Amino acid sequence: MRRPLFALVMLLSVALSWAASASAGAARPVEAAKAPERHMEVVQVEGAIDPVVADLIKGSLRRAQTNGASVVILQIDSGGALDTDPVGLIEAVRDSKVPVAAWVGPGKSQARGAAAELVIQASFAAA
Repeated sequence: MRRPLFALVMLLSVALSWAASASAGAARPVEAAKAPERHMEVVQVEGAIDPVVADLIKGSLRRAQTNGASVVILQIDSGGALDTDPVGLIEAVRDSKVPVAAWVGPGKSQARGAAAELVIQASFAAA
């Protein structure tokens, strides 16, 4: 039980420190406009990646970019894609402007097929 929790804590700390250092190097606007509050988006990907789950992931990535999220965390336990072409989803994860952390967990979770490709394309991965 401690091992998955430790992996998640380490993943989050690395992802947040990387996101903070990346945003520190970005140019600041001249105006004193209030920046959106930094937060994390967490998406649970359980079971088959069907069109509904694929839209959920893509929507979360878009929302994270517009809402100023620091990182998107995909918690994965999936055997792969079903009735959907995963190419667009994989490209969305790969091309995301917000860092994507994939965690295959908890416990005996798996990532096969398209789910494994999501883990590979993520900025950070842990199992």
